[in-house]
Amino acid sequence: MTIERLTYRNFFGDVVHDSGPAIGVPHPLNADFTPPQDITVVPSGATYYLSTNHIWGNNPIPGPAGHAQGAGMSVVLEFSKAGAGDLVIVGSSTRDRQRFFIFTPTGPIPVQGTELSRSAGTCADVK
Repeated sequence: MTIERLTYRNFFGDVVHDSGPAIGVPHPLNADFTPPQDITVVPSGATYYLSTNHIWGNNPIPGPAGHAQGAGMSVVLEFSKAGAGDLVIVGSSTRDRQRFFIFTPTGPIPVQGTELSRSAGTCADVK
């Protein structure tokens, strides 16, 4: 399977991230692995993932001006696959985590703290 495009939108539908071969912008790498993993081509039987940390780091997730950061986001995944499409499952998880800043002489540094909760689900069972 090839992830052709990954588009995140905020509450009002403004695009806050767009990547993939369909638009000529490489997807962010999954830095949870060494070396960092390119998620563009997912081999048969693999389960690749990308989190918002891979896109925005520990910085706030973009939200509408004057509103909660990251509130009400949507994600559209465009992919192509040779063979049976029913062998693809797209899932997601919503998580709450502590995020704070360490203040240094050169300025604040965003830090990810403890994960507080997570709920997972199937976004689309492709048939």
